[in-house]
Amino acid sequence: MKHKNSNDSGQNLNTLLQNDKEAKEFFLSLPDYVQGSLTQHTFQIRDEQDLKQFADFYYNQY
Repeated sequence: MKHKNSNDSGQNLNTLLQNDKEAKEFFLSLPDYVQGSLTQHTFQIRDEQDLKQFADFYYNQY
């Protein structure tokens, strides 16, 4: 899994969830433990693709 070290765009998980209804619905459909893991990487998640990659990674960890 590729981890990004910086976020130059200003976009992060919080702004993604505020501005993208589909991303928010996807996030809310995830188990609590995956949501918690994603919030620990707020500034590495910049778009829906990042969200799904991180979710897939953490979902498969358990």
